[in-house]
Amino acid sequence: IYAALGMQGEGISKNGIAKSVDGGLNWNMLPLPAGTDPRAYSVYADPGNANRVLAVFELDGGGQGLFLSTDGGSTWTRKQLVY
Repeated sequence: IYAALGMQGEGISKNGIAKSVDGGLNWNMLPLPAGTDPRAYSVYADPGNANRVLAVFELDGGGQGLFLSTDGGSTWTRKQLVY
């Protein structure tokens, strides 16, 4: 289970993406992608592969970026959006 934290504003003690491997009983914060603010706006896990995760983070200096992890959130790669 993944959860995006801290998307409702300032003053929240935990920001980023949290992960639970025991059905939500215990949670661990995942490392942030380089160049991001700790705010995470959304997180999506692939139902067929729980290690494949997409997340939208606030970028340092403003704006938002889409990031992909293929190792359960241990490392992140920024993806370019194509409209």
